[in-house]
Amino acid sequence: MLSEPPPGWTGATGMIDAALLRRHFGGASRCDWLYILCGPPAMLDAVEAALIALGIPAARILSERFVYD
Repeated sequence: MLSEPPPGWTGATGMIDAALLRRHFGGASRCDWLYILCGPPAMLDAVEAALIALGIPAARILSERFVYD
């Protein structure tokens, strides 16, 4: 999602949260998908926890954390 969307943007904005993930990935059929995430550690910790709470197996979640100095 975007924190600073361009003019005319009609998609979602703001932080990724459990409610957004539930809306898009809450179905049982999505448990077999492979989830590939990249971003800062705090965001990935929250997204991974929310996906696991939805029943997504941890083995189906691949993450690459970026730390910016």
